[in-house]
Amino acid sequence: MKKKRIFAAALAGLMLASLFAGCSNNNTGGGDTGNDSSGDTINLRYWGYSRWKGLTGTEENGEFGDWEKKVAEDYMKEHSNVKIEYENLPWNGGPEKVEVAIASKTQPDVLEDGTLRGFGYAGQGVLLTFDDELTEEERADIIDTEWDQVEYTDGTHIAMPWANMSSFMLINKTLFEKAGAVDLLPTEGDRSWTFDEFEKALAAVSKDGVYGMALVAGNEQGDAKGMNLMRGFGASILSPDGSKATLNTPEGVKALTWMASLIDKGYAMPGAETITAPDVIDYFSQQKVAIIDGVGTGNLAEFEQRMERGDSEKFDITWALTPNDGTHEGGFNANPVCVMAFKSGDEAREKAAIDFTKFVTSGENAKAVQYAKLMPTRKSASDLYEGDEIMTWSSEIMKYGVDPGFISPAYSKIRAVLYPELQALYTKAKTPERVAADFDTAAQAEIDKLK
Repeated sequence: MKKKRIFAAALAGLMLASLFAGCSNNNTGGGDTGNDSSGDTINLRYWGYSRWKGLTGTEENGEFGDWEKKVAEDYMKEHSNVKIEYENLPWNGGPEKVEVAIASKTQPDVLEDGTLRGFGYAGQGVLLTFDDELTEEERADIIDTEWDQVEYTDGTHIAMPWANMSSFMLINKTLFEKAGAVDLLPTEGDRSWTFDEFEKALAAVSKDGVYGMALVAGNEQGDAKGMNLMRGFGASILSPDGSKATLNTPEGVKALTWMASLIDKGYAMPGAETITAPDVIDYFSQQKVAIIDGVGTGNLAEFEQRMERGDSEKFDITWALTPNDGTHEGGFNANPVCVMAFKSGDEAREKAAIDFTKFVTSGENAKAVQYAKLMPTRKSASDLYEGDEIMTWSSEIMKYGVDPGFISPAYSKIRAVLYPELQALYTKAKTPERVAADFDTAAQAEIDKLK
C-alpha cells in the first residue's frame, strides 16, 4: 500500500507554477452523457458544504449554494437529459445527514466535502472511483501530489481533488492595537511562536469582554483545533500510520493540562464543552475572541466577505502559525477539498455522476476556489494568487501539514471519541491523565474493530 503523502512541495510549488498557465486545460467534463434529449431523464442529487455566498462571495444578497446551483445549471444546458438538484449542507448536522442517507441507501450522487470524511465513505464501499475516468490531458492537469491525496488504501482514487488549504491562526489585529500589544504578534518568516509568547498575547487582549481565543468541544467538528495545539507539544492522537492511539504520553498529558489552563486563566472563553467550530467563526466575526485557530485562507475570505456585506464591523486581520513549545515543530491537519461520486446501482446515473464531478472540478470551475481563497489543484489554475502575501505564505507553510489519520477506516469513529473526553477535561469531570488514558482505550477499540 502506498502511504499517503502530505504535500509540502505540492502547494509551495503551486504558487510558483505560473509556467503552467500556458497549458490551460479547457476540458469541463468527459461529455459522455451527451446532449441527448431522447431516453429517460437522469436525476442527480448534488450535495455540498458551500464555502462562500453568491457566485463570487461579494453579492449583497448572495446565499450559500448559489455557485453550485449555477454550475448545475451550466451542466444541464449541455446535457438536456440530466436533471440536477443541489442541496447545501450545514457544517453542524451535515455529516450526520450524509451518514443517515448512506444507511438508508438514499445517498447523494455527488458530494463536495473533504478527504477527512471521504475516506470513511470509501471504507463503506459506497464511492465510485476515477482511475479509469480521466483522459491523459485531464490527468496531466492535476498536480501529482494532489492526486495522491485522494488515493485510498487499495490504490484507487475515490474523488476528484478541487482545492487545498493550510491551517493556521487568524488574529484580530485591531483588538491587539487597541490593547497596545500588537508587538507581541509574530510577523517574520513563517510567523512561528512559542506557547509562552502566545500566552503573553492572550493575556494582553483578554479583557473588556474579549477573550484571547475559544476552545472547541461541542462536537467532533473542529477537532483539528485541539489537535493542532497538541502537536505543538509533540503530542498526537494517533500514530503516523493511524494504527495506534497515542494521546496517553507525557506530551499528551502536558498538552491537555495546558489547554484546560487557558480557561482557568481567563484567556479562553468559558463553556468550551458546548462551543462548536461554527460558533467560534461567529465569535471571531463579532470580535468576542481575538484569535481563532485551525482556520485557513477560506475563512479569511469569509470574514472579509462578512465585513464587505456589512454583516460584521470592519477590523484588520493578520495571521500566524499555531504555537509550539520551542522543541517540537508542531503541525496542522491538512484537509483537501474534493468532489466525490456515489454508487447508485444505475449505470447511466453513475456515469452521469462521474461526468458531472469532473465538470465541477475542471476548466473554469477549477478557478472558482479563489472566491474562498483556497488553493487550486490544477496546473492550469496555478496563477490565481500571484503577488498575494497571505496566499504565498499559506503555500509555504504547507510543509507543516500532516495526515492525522484520515486514511484510517476508523477515523470518523476516533474523532467522535475525542470530543466527549475534551468535554470532560474542560468541565473538570476528569483529570488530563484520565482523559488521555480513556481516549486511548476507546480509540484503540475502534481501530481494532476494523483490523
